[in-house]
Amino acid sequence: MQKFNGYRIKGKNIEPLETVLKRARENIKEAATEEYHRLLSEEIAELVDDIVMNIKPRPDCPIVQAARSLLDQRIIDSENLNSGTEFNLCASVQIIPDGDGYTYLILSAANPIIESAFASTPGIEDYTTPLETDNLKGSEATIQSSKWMALCKKYNGESSILTATLTSRIEFDASRLRTLSKNDRASARARRHLTTLLLNRYACGRQIPNDQLMRMLDYALLRLMGEAEEIELNKITQELLGLLPDYTIDEIMRDPRAPVKENSEVEEINESE
Repeated sequence: MQKFNGYRIKGKNIEPLETVLKRARENIKEAATEEYHRLLSEEIAELVDDIVMNIKPRPDCPIVQAARSLLDQRIIDSENLNSGTEFNLCASVQIIPDGDGYTYLILSAANPIIESAFASTPGIEDYTTPLETDNLKGSEATIQSSKWMALCKKYNGESSILTATLTSRIEFDASRLRTLSKNDRASARARRHLTTLLLNRYACGRQIPNDQLMRMLDYALLRLMGEAEEIELNKITQELLGLLPDYTIDEIMRDPRAPVKENSEVEEINESE
């Protein structure tokens, strides 16, 4: 049996079970909201830098709105495909009652922040199986894996009695946005730029065949740790530090279509006249 997110709650009556799951839903909602705004802050920083470097045109709407559209589409695609990435903010739990005084839960959540929020809920006990298969020759099955195998046999491997969705729609909250430091943005962009340069060098100016792409990427990533590459990386980083801007939340919230307000001093002069 391979590792999956297994938990249990003491008791089998609906009221205490519902109370614990409500707390878990609240914890997950807060974690998902915070994670969404962290991802959005990264998307905004990327868009700001792309605009400054003429990679993308300035949108005719607030930068935060354009960044939200990009992120929301990535989240939708990730959740529709049930991809195992941090962009999948969905969480659901299969509920399996048993006669031993516990109710067992199987959590489905790709984002580790959401998984942690669920696991930290008071009343929920971690009951996860080990990473490796327990029933290999020479290994002894754990109590947890034995229990899960017994439950699987009891229900003939079919879906559990009840499945609950634990995530809900995330509301945008500008107060949760953060600006990313210029140093961090320059370092990340420099690393990606040098990786691209190394790929081009390994490709000798030619297009890399699909069956060779991962091999060439592996070469490039290993080469990044070289002494000469470290010097080159520092040089690119310093160049980017001179190009990338500082920005504020007010600036990325501003709508370029809105009329420019006159300077307050000018308004005061006009009023005095």
